[in-house]
Amino acid sequence: MNKDVEGLVYGASLVSIITAIYLFATGKKDTGIFVGLWAPTFLGLGTFFNSVSRPNNDG
Repeated sequence: MNKDVEGLVYGASLVSIITAIYLFATGKKDTGIFVGLWAPTFLGLGTFFNSVSRPNNDG
């Protein structure tokens, strides 16, 4: 995976987690949980892009 995309994926996940903690702590629990669910989505997209960008050496 391109280092820029990898940094973006990890950064988006980290921002999502920090924002979720902030929202949860300030009383917006439903919104905090919703935003907290974005982190695994970003990491999953990063894993997908990583697997697509690698050449397949099976053959």
